[in-house]
Amino acid sequence: PKPQNPISIIMSSGETACLICIGVVGLILTIIFATMWHSVEPTEYGISYNSITKSINMDHVYDGGLYFLGFFKTFIKFPRTVTNIEFSDAGAKFGNPAIETRTSEGLALKLHVTFQYQLIWEKIPDLYKLTNTRYEETFIRLAKKVILEEAGLYTAP
Repeated sequence: PKPQNPISIIMSSGETACLICIGVVGLILTIIFATMWHSVEPTEYGISYNSITKSINMDHVYDGGLYFLGFFKTFIKFPRTVTNIEFSDAGAKFGNPAIETRTSEGLALKLHVTFQYQLIWEKIPDLYKLTNTRYEETFIRLAKKVILEEAGLYTAP
């Protein structure tokens, strides 16, 4: 007699196909379910972004943690920590060289300036509406403008 397959002794080929099908469907559902979870690091804030509707949930800012967002959603993340912006010779490699201007008498000034900012979590939706994710470029532009205006008013002793 021909030896039998050990699985065929326990179940028929139809039952085996059904079990394989259930296993594959279970694996697919597990993968889909796992992709609906997203995290925000403890050093970040996040707002929910739907990649299908291209919309932002402006009603809730997320702290660090693991969240179930659902299908086609992810986070747009913002730093929670204090961030430095530096205008100096060292800052030049990051695109922020020292600020060069003139006093009200026309004397040359070369200013090395560093400042810090920290985002306020309640204002992140407003910041996103205003600048999208390009808020740091806006901060740099506004800082340069104010520094140049004030330096121009300076009279040398």
